[in-house]
Amino acid sequence: MVFNLPATKCSIKGKMVQCAPQDNPITDPMQALQNHIHLNPATNDAHLFTWKHPIHSIRPLSKAKVTRTIAKVAKSHPGLPNLKGHSLRIRGMLFYLLNGVPFDVVKTMGRWSGDSFTIY
Repeated sequence: MVFNLPATKCSIKGKMVQCAPQDNPITDPMQALQNHIHLNPATNDAHLFTWKHPIHSIRPLSKAKVTRTIAKVAKSHPGLPNLKGHSLRIRGMLFYLLNGVPFDVVKTMGRWSGDSFTIY
């Protein structure tokens, strides 16, 4: 699946990105996207990551909302560390590597152009 991100951290003009199915259902982005669309049905012109707000119908997902939700989950589970965006990115990379996803695929998934992420 190929789609356009209107802006990224490194490209304010946006970028075409792609995701491909994985054999492992835990790491399969296509299965996660299908589940998201099932749980949060929206019109075709809505943002890709629109979510059901309990009062205000549907809303586009924001980084602030993701960060607040992760912090709330971490607080409700005493054994979890206080997770931030960068640490999630690095932990995600490690998760995929430990689940057998090849190094070059993880590098592409993380949109890393260099190898600096290998120090983590």
